[in-house]
Amino acid sequence: MASKVIVSVISIIMVVAVVVGVVAVVHHTSKKDDTKNDSKDENLSMSMKTVSALCSPTTFKDACIKSLGSVAQNESTTPQDYVQAGVKLALDHVLKASNLTDTLIPKANATKNVNMTNGAIDSCKGLFDLAVDRLNEAINHVHDPKTYKDHELVWSIRLWLSDVVTFATTCVDEFEEVEAPDLHKIMQDGIVDATELTISMLDIVTKFSDALGSLDLPLNTNKLLELATSNNTTNATLGISRRLLGISVDGEGYPTWLSATQRKLLGAKGFKKMKKNKGLRKGKGKGKGKGKGKKGKGKGKGKGKGIGKKFRKGAAVGGAAVGGAVAAGVIGGMKPNAVVAQDGSGQFKTIMSALATHPGKNFQGRFVIYVKAGIYREEVLIGKEHPNVFMYGDGPTRTVVTGDKSFKKGFGTSKTAPFNVEGLGFFCKDMGFQNTAGFDGHQAVALRVNGLQAVFLNCWFDAYQDTLYVQGGSQFFRDCQVSGTVDFIFGNGATLIQNSRLLVRLPGPGQKNMVTAQGGVAANEATGLVIQGCEILPDRSLFPQRLQVENYLGRPWKAYAKTVFMETTIGDLIRPEGYFPWAGTTNLDTCFYGEYANRGPGANTARRVRWRHVKVLNRAEAQRYAADIFLGGAPWVKATGAPINMNVA
Repeated sequence: MASKVIVSVISIIMVVAVVVGVVAVVHHTSKKDDTKNDSKDENLSMSMKTVSALCSPTTFKDACIKSLGSVAQNESTTPQDYVQAGVKLALDHVLKASNLTDTLIPKANATKNVNMTNGAIDSCKGLFDLAVDRLNEAINHVHDPKTYKDHELVWSIRLWLSDVVTFATTCVDEFEEVEAPDLHKIMQDGIVDATELTISMLDIVTKFSDALGSLDLPLNTNKLLELATSNNTTNATLGISRRLLGISVDGEGYPTWLSATQRKLLGAKGFKKMKKNKGLRKGKGKGKGKGKGKKGKGKGKGKGKGIGKKFRKGAAVGGAAVGGAVAAGVIGGMKPNAVVAQDGSGQFKTIMSALATHPGKNFQGRFVIYVKAGIYREEVLIGKEHPNVFMYGDGPTRTVVTGDKSFKKGFGTSKTAPFNVEGLGFFCKDMGFQNTAGFDGHQAVALRVNGLQAVFLNCWFDAYQDTLYVQGGSQFFRDCQVSGTVDFIFGNGATLIQNSRLLVRLPGPGQKNMVTAQGGVAANEATGLVIQGCEILPDRSLFPQRLQVENYLGRPWKAYAKTVFMETTIGDLIRPEGYFPWAGTTNLDTCFYGEYANRGPGANTARRVRWRHVKVLNRAEAQRYAADIFLGGAPWVKATGAPINMNVA
């Protein structure tokens, strides 16, 4: 009881510290004052105190005050008016940064790698386009006082703002990677206003929702001292976070929109428990090359042999085979909107041809694409004009999308993936994705995803360096398999991987394996990488040398890298230190690594690195990274009918 009182007192202090100036201003300006002493200058001064109070918890306080000061002349302005104005200003800055990329096109011809530089410019334009969409969604909601009482909506707003920061900084990274220093400097300077103001709005939204939510108070200065009378928020108010199909479920626990045959498809056997596999990998071949990393980030070099480029069949020693083909009768009865088959037995021979028949960005239903067994060598983009796509195959080793683009071949990291997801609500089942460039190709992505509310069920992702790029957005992976070497799960999405197998492969001599490289940029982002109920094991190629090769759970790519391993089996391949620095002491004081209820020889935390925020979590702390909180309740996962553990055990 005493602890609850203390928490309440602390919450009250937080609210008072942030909004006392706001309350004073509102009470001061809401009354008619017939005296001649209340000049416009005085009102402006009081309004600036309001701005100062709002900006006090932000990372870039001075920039926040300077930006919001432009709207301080309106005496009736409320705190949410300031937040909305701040997000609108951030949008203006993002649009300016986007326009700035056009000025770089003539300069590209003078750079070291012209094609790669043009690719970076193209990536930036796409990222800024997505950032504009995220900010517009935020603008539609931050003004409503009810917003800050809705956990799911606040989470969505925080994620949208987090994505804006991620996309802007990723654009800058693109020019560093392709060795275009002049253009890198131009973009680095060009995003400062956009990122600082967006981070400030992210800080404000986070602090207000935390404090006012715990006190059961609305963010409404006209009623700031009254208790909230209602916590109800209708689906109609929730915009993009509710654009997916509804999540009403029937007696069997399936969404009501699913047909009987679709339920059978979802119920088709994948794997729910890890079992020993009877077969080993059969890939053959050798390759040599340099395992080179992201420019300026110290990913090491080395030459050596690697296993071949065939998509692998089976699993690691002691692991489990994943899924298999779904019965043809079940798939045939599903009546998809489009069928893709290389042998001509479907409507289309390529996935992109099938996507071209999608009704467009305002489509509200599920657009179902069945991709028959085959090796599909094409570049696929599930764009923002393709919402709510459900794509399924004949199994992760039978329906495979493949490519071999790599940094070595002259492509920036974000341009190497054969499969890319930017659209809302993408759901994929029983498919494989691979990049066959090998470790000598350096960065070579199998899947890049920055779309919101993406779900992958019983899918395989196979490459070496940078296999799975969770660039931004929100993703849920279940019953999947990811294999690679250096930083093979990386990015800055809100990503939860459950009940999956992470296979560490044999790198080149002198290289170190890193399972993760999370890229958190700001302290209050809604992003992070959570590995729950998984297995981390050596691939067949690594198994004999697993104790000689240095294998780590991860390293902090960016300052606020946030990664949590919980209820996961960690093999003996992982070094006792657990984590490895990015470059010297860079990011070590701000990155966060948490572990909870893991098992296996690699789960012993006694000798973990002593960085400031490397922690063994208790159950209450771990629960913050379960789907119920970390993914804002994950209604979009439930809407697919995919299994999900909402809490820790």
